[in-house]
Amino acid sequence: MAVACLYELVLTALGTGISLCCAFASRMILGDEGVPLFTNVVQIFCCIAVGLIIRFILSKQKVIKANQCSSQIKDHLRKELMAKMFDLGPAFTTGQRTGDIANTISSKVEWLSYYYTLYLPTVISALINAVILIGVLLQFDWLIALICCIACIGMIVCPMSFYHMMKERGNKEWEAHTAYYADCLDSIQGMTTLKAFNAN
Repeated sequence: MAVACLYELVLTALGTGISLCCAFASRMILGDEGVPLFTNVVQIFCCIAVGLIIRFILSKQKVIKANQCSSQIKDHLRKELMAKMFDLGPAFTTGQRTGDIANTISSKVEWLSYYYTLYLPTVISALINAVILIGVLLQFDWLIALICCIACIGMIVCPMSFYHMMKERGNKEWEAHTAYYADCLDSIQGMTTLKAFNAN
């Protein structure tokens, strides 16, 4: 997961660098000679091209690492869940619908892996790059840096303000999905009994 975070951090930094190069190119085309690091537009376009190529290569590597991490997390969680079920014994399974248990082991673990392989790396890289970008912008224009800082704070606060509403809706969705999964599995398991009694 740390490797996935590192890839995401580099990809976000490359995206920021490409955006800055585009801004520098625009300034130079409009006649501004005070563009730092570059002497002509061709240099900027070459940097943009190299950045896009590196970003494409790293994106593929990040997907590979994220999938490997996801597989390891899912295998570990499912082994832990199965070990816990064996510890609880048959009495626990008799009091639960088979579909509920199967849904927890399959679907819920599947969705939980996305939290570690996609959500966390994106959030961590975004926070780190935001701090770096605001620090760089402070060297050029404190007002733009302040606006970016307020926007970053809003990106953190806004999702938290909707957390309780989304949590309630998420729980309802999971309950409905679990009930549907359990009903489907119970129906499939009951087909053997129905066929044994020659039911149509």
